[in-house]
Amino acid sequence: MARYPTGDRILVLQRPEFLKREAFMRSKVKGKGKRRPYRSPLREERAEQTRERILNGVVQVMARNGIAELSIPMIAKQARVSIPSVYRYFPTKRHLFAALDKYAQRKSGFSFAQFPPSSTPDELANMIPSLFQRRESIEPTIAAAFRTRLGYEIRRPHLVERARYFQAALGPAMKRLSRKEQAWLTDVVFILTTFRCVQAFKDYLGLDTDEAADRVAWAIRVLARGARSSNGRKSK
Repeated sequence: MARYPTGDRILVLQRPEFLKREAFMRSKVKGKGKRRPYRSPLREERAEQTRERILNGVVQVMARNGIAELSIPMIAKQARVSIPSVYRYFPTKRHLFAALDKYAQRKSGFSFAQFPPSSTPDELANMIPSLFQRRESIEPTIAAAFRTRLGYEIRRPHLVERARYFQAALGPAMKRLSRKEQAWLTDVVFILTTFRCVQAFKDYLGLDTDEAADRVAWAIRVLARGARSSNGRKSK
């Protein structure tokens, strides 16, 4: 560093290396004043409990009233939290519905992606008993909530995934079918594996879950055999 008199002032000239060092020391001293935000485990636990209460409130309102009364004030009342609290955890309905999907999957313990892939109709038929048992394990309130129109919208991505699963399993049996017939066969199997189909076997025939699963598995095998033996005449 050199100092040169310029009238009443002294002009200070610094070399580049001195300027870099000074900037580094200033940033180091400035950084000492910053503190890392403290994360309280108790506060985080309470926040998670509040979040769960809100999601449970959504499910309760959907199961009891459908979507007619699915409003933020109604959800807040059911969850016993303030309206601002709902918006604090879920700023938009998109955030709320995305969290609700994960909440339902976690609470029910059921996700179609958990099943191993089926590449033949027989493999699909063999997994039906396990599928029906998983459906039976879904909490009734959550099941009722997801049978509403809004529940259907939330579950739509999973329904598309399920249809693709069935298409892959039925593929070997559908080679002689037209595209329309392939879609029909997939639709029929889709409906046969739904929760309401299981319930229909119980309500109308007095069957239990295992008996209903046996009949659906049998139907899938018969449909697959019929599709394979098709004479190749395709529908328009």
